[in-house]
Amino acid sequence: MKSCEAASQGIARTFQNVALFKGMTTLDNIMSGRTLAMRCDFF
Repeated sequence: MKSCEAASQGIARTFQNVALFKGMTTLDNIMSGRTLAMRCDFF
């Protein structure tokens, strides 16, 4: 599919900018994002 065809059908491309919190481990970064998606308390 040509890019002009995709655009005419409402299909778009976005670019993701990954930025981690400095001084935190990978697990800490994942858990901080997960906390926002949780619907109930941990306990």
